[in-house]
Amino acid sequence: MHSPHLSPNVEGAKLVRFNPARLKAIQAGERIELPVPQLTDPVAVEVKSNDTLASGNVSIKGHVNDNRIYSFILTLGESSMFATLGTPNGIFNIRGNSEHAWVIPAKALEGHVDPDVADFRVSEAQEIPREPEQQPTPAGG
Repeated sequence: MHSPHLSPNVEGAKLVRFNPARLKAIQAGERIELPVPQLTDPVAVEVKSNDTLASGNVSIKGHVNDNRIYSFILTLGESSMFATLGTPNGIFNIRGNSEHAWVIPAKALEGHVDPDVADFRVSEAQEIPREPEQQPTPAGG
């Protein structure tokens, strides 16, 4: 399988190979180590859940070193994976196909979004009028 495409202007991204069968087999309560090449050591994650969604995708959630401040969530599809990993050294995004993924420091992605430019894919929100609240009918009335 080929490595997934990454825009050349994203700095600090490192390519990692994953074993999709092993990821899908991870169980709640298991402790796994995730490779983050930007850090000296792999990141230890305590897995809290591994759920197969209605779409067939697998969603794995946990915490780094069982610390609720630093969370981990990975969605693994038939041909793609997406994850966010919070660590004491920053947040990392994992994006790729089912076998190879880029580990990217989240701060490297911040410069690619201009908050002053409207997102053309999101239409303006319209307020939905609420129905008037019904007053309870007095008993026997």
